[in-house]
Amino acid sequence: MKRVLLTVFIGSIAFAQAGFVAQPYGDQKVNDDGSITLAQGGIIKDNKHGFSIDAKYIEYKDGVFLRAKTAKLKNNTGQSLASPNINYVIANDRMDIAGALSYSDDNVSGLSATRAIAYPDAKKIVAFSVSGSSPTIKGNAAVFNDATNEAFLYGNYFYKSTDGKVTKERKGDAAMLLVNFSNKNRTTYQADAQIPAAVAKTYIDLINRSR
Repeated sequence: MKRVLLTVFIGSIAFAQAGFVAQPYGDQKVNDDGSITLAQGGIIKDNKHGFSIDAKYIEYKDGVFLRAKTAKLKNNTGQSLASPNINYVIANDRMDIAGALSYSDDNVSGLSATRAIAYPDAKKIVAFSVSGSSPTIKGNAAVFNDATNEAFLYGNYFYKSTDGKVTKERKGDAAMLLVNFSNKNRTTYQADAQIPAAVAKTYIDLINRSR
């Protein structure tokens, strides 16, 4: 009997870790296609990918998609983002985030962008027409790589560290700057040709794929 109960308990944990956990603010409506609408909004937690979305309207189908309006997204590594519309296609590991949006993480705060694409499995966020206040950031596009604790600025970039001691700037659609925050006591910078070609290509390909 104990073994049966243990098996059921483990199975319940696995189920919770595999999909969405909903905390509705009002009624839940089950639609004909099996999706669920939270017309009064609520909180959706994705334990597998380590994030939650708090929104005023949510429609989702576990393992397939999630759409949210007037939404705030947070993950368990410090990234947070607010957007009027979020559309997450799970099979594609792609979350389209409409602007105007705001973004912050452990390294960047007060950042805004016209739109963004998040890749929860890859732990990357691509943002367009970015500007931020701490540190001061501007660029045509940026990639925030949570897996490597890096920020990649692409096109007409400007960067000024929070303490004001470091300023990096270059004009041009192909200008690029890689900022590594891994060492909290010593942020490192690589600009343009200093960035390894393979690394630059990976980021640029991701930006182009996200346009």
